[in-house]
Amino acid sequence: MAMTEEQYINKIYDAQKQSTLNTLKSAYDKNIASVDSAMSNLGTSAYEAKRQAAGEAALTRQRLNEQFAANGLNTGAAGQAHLALLNQQAANLNSIEMKRAQAENAYNAQKAALTQEYQSQIKSAILDNDADRAAALYALYKQNVSGRGSGGGGSGGGGGDKDDGEFNDPDGNGNPEAGSVVYKN
Repeated sequence: MAMTEEQYINKIYDAQKQSTLNTLKSAYDKNIASVDSAMSNLGTSAYEAKRQAAGEAALTRQRLNEQFAANGLNTGAAGQAHLALLNQQAANLNSIEMKRAQAENAYNAQKAALTQEYQSQIKSAILDNDADRAAALYALYKQNVSGRGSGGGGSGGGGGDKDDGEFNDPDGNGNPEAGSVVYKN
């Protein structure tokens, strides 16, 4: 079965829309993968920072113990120093965890923004495609109407009778709906 002009136009715009949507999806997936990669590195970085902080705290504790032993300080002073060291170590670890959580929240916010932008681009691409399709179909309609309107007059009072096309215009703005050309006899 032969394809009508209207079907051909719809086929072209369907393919164009699918190509645009595929391009947008590919770019979105690439951006999300980049954010996910950065998030996966975040856990490793936080682990290394915690490990380093714990190692530094252990070295400081050892130095203090040696210093207290060399100076002959009693266990009460050493206990106070150890308590202060433990508090500092906890504060350092808490700071590392807070930075990790803040970075994770920033990555999640970035992913949400990318998703929102992607959805907006999809809607825009579809609307643009539909508007271009409607314009092409309307131009085809006008071409068909003007082509039929130039038909000659026959004899017997039937002259000038032509096959006029109409289009659906539900909102009254003069723009037809896509694919809504209706021909009447």
